[in-house]
Amino acid sequence: MPELMYDTFVLSHKKQLNSEDLLSLTSCYLPLIGMDSYVFYTLLSTLQENQEYSFKKILDILNLSGMKKLTSAQEKLEGIGLLEVYHHEDKGYMYKMNAPFSEEQFLQEEVLLSLLESQIGQIEIQKMKQKYQTNTKGYQNITKSFDDIFEISTENNQTVLTKLIQPTLSFENHHFNYVLFKMLFDSSFIGEEVLEEQEFKNMVLKVSFIYKLNEEEMKDVVTKTITIDQRFDYPTLSKNAKMAFQKKYKTTTPRLTTQKDDQYIASIQDDQLIALCNSLECMSPSDVLQELSGIKPSDAEVKMFADLIHNTNLSISVINLMILIVNQEKEGELPGYSYFEKIANTWARAKLKTPLDVIHYLEKKKKKETTTSTSKKKTPVPDWYSEYEKSLEENKTDQTNINTSEVVEDIKKIAKNLFED
Repeated sequence: MPELMYDTFVLSHKKQLNSEDLLSLTSCYLPLIGMDSYVFYTLLSTLQENQEYSFKKILDILNLSGMKKLTSAQEKLEGIGLLEVYHHEDKGYMYKMNAPFSEEQFLQEEVLLSLLESQIGQIEIQKMKQKYQTNTKGYQNITKSFDDIFEISTENNQTVLTKLIQPTLSFENHHFNYVLFKMLFDSSFIGEEVLEEQEFKNMVLKVSFIYKLNEEEMKDVVTKTITIDQRFDYPTLSKNAKMAFQKKYKTTTPRLTTQKDDQYIASIQDDQLIALCNSLECMSPSDVLQELSGIKPSDAEVKMFADLIHNTNLSISVINLMILIVNQEKEGELPGYSYFEKIANTWARAKLKTPLDVIHYLEKKKKKETTTSTSKKKTPVPDWYSEYEKSLEENKTDQTNINTSEVVEDIKKIAKNLFED
């Protein structure tokens, strides 16, 4: 995606949206990609093919102030398979629109369906499915099967079935070692020609990415699909991968998030902040003070914060965040009651009720100060930060038990980001 709004692009393959496309985009894609990507895609469908447009024109139509939001909208369309982007050094950018699945087709895509279920819930999914269920009571199914009609060539039957599975989304899955995955199989169980099939590889990379399975776990899923289900197709493989996911992560379905912060759908950053804010609810000011200093707080300190909570009506979680931020700002010193009261009154006037409100408020304040000032002194990175990064990697796999030390370190990071320019 270009950074300059006066760069240009052409639309090489326009998709004229019909009522079925709009139904699918609204009911199936919108919960996954967000309003910004939805509007951008529908706007592209109104443009003329092979006509040059500037990104400035798109920004003006969408009433966006900069390229960052447009980039986010475009990248989600690319990721979900609705848009392909090409670049030529002399001719600029070229967009190719891909048609969305129909609602009925979408319900057959196990990976996308699983992600949609995590967004809108199982009840809504069942309502959507009921529209396409046919009452066949009293009828006999006489539909011809695949092998009733088609001859199998000299190719392996598995290979033919694999070729029928067309990749719909692009998954590179850099964390999955496909070479190692192939080495785990006995050649008598799955032939090398099957493992080398691009469609087969794409299917494995896609399923392992969505359900967060490593090479050994994915090998077990493939083995089970062949030996127990005695069939090897995409829906069956996805079903078994989902079962492995549920067993491994103790949750029903994977949840779709963006890697970057996003205004319209959930992002990894959102999940981390929400987890931290929830953890603050489970701590008392005494817990926070003891973790920060390593010693039990005095009666006077405990009373100071009890009075602050009583007099300001701020929640305990907000007070806890205030302690951590002030500790960062004052480099470990604990000021008197009047200092905290002044901050509390400022936050109360700003109608901040939760830690998330406070974080967003301070981020906006910092951003405003940065844009209006040309020279600002940087706060040095604190000594604990490098140790924090190391401990975060060691402890991030277990989020079910709340460890107050880890929570304090996580909130310290937020405080650092809020005060470092």
